[in-house]
Amino acid sequence: MDREVLRGSGRLCPAEIATAIGVFPGRTESLGNAVREVKVGWAATSHMGPSISSLRPHAEAVGAKDGDVLRLVFDRGARSVSTSKFTASPGIPATYLAEVLGISEADVTRARLAQAIFAEEAGLEVALDRRGDTTFTAAARSFLASIAEAHHG
Repeated sequence: MDREVLRGSGRLCPAEIATAIGVFPGRTESLGNAVREVKVGWAATSHMGPSISSLRPHAEAVGAKDGDVLRLVFDRGARSVSTSKFTASPGIPATYLAEVLGISEADVTRARLAQAIFAEEAGLEVALDRRGDTTFTAAARSFLASIAEAHHG
């Protein structure tokens, strides 16, 4: 969260998210939400890519403040998006990864991590490094080291 979201500004939306919900250049989708619908659009002439409407009411509804992380979960089938405040600390890797992946801590495994980032288990570490998400990668590497240690210990 930053001041722009809290001010009510729309944001750029990653093209991967837009295309996953059926938004391409020249198209807009309205996604249902209990607080207020969310629009994801991609102007036909945009050189910036897709955008998402203001998330301010959603942030306010979950008590998010400047510096918090607002999690959006898109449901293609239901044409909806749910919002929540992400609260896990990367200092507790299994808990953090479980919350990121939306699964229980017991289900966090090497295989699930690989599946979540569309990687082969054998190439998981390389795939993590390519992602560019340093917080997720650090938590995943710490978790992987802990399970390797437990397995060899």
